[in-house]
Amino acid sequence: NMGDLATYTVFYKGFLCDLFGGHDDIAANELDALNQVGSNASYYFANAAWCLYHHKTEDARGWLTSATNI
Repeated sequence: NMGDLATYTVFYKGFLCDLFGGHDDIAANELDALNQVGSNASYYFANAAWCLYHHKTEDARGWLTSATNI
C-alpha cells in the first residue's frame, strides 16, 4: 500500500535524523516501533543504520543482506 510506504518512509527519515543527530534514546524508541511492525524496508534499513552507527558492521551487513531479499 502506497500510504503505508509513505508513512514508513517519513518515520524512517525521522529515525535517521534522531540517530545521527545524537538523540540515541529517541532513536531507540523509534527503532522499537519499527521492529514491532517488522517485515518492511524501513525495518531492515533502520536496523542496519542502528548497527552501523554503533560500529557493528557485521550485524549491519546481515540486515542489508536481508533487505535485498525483500
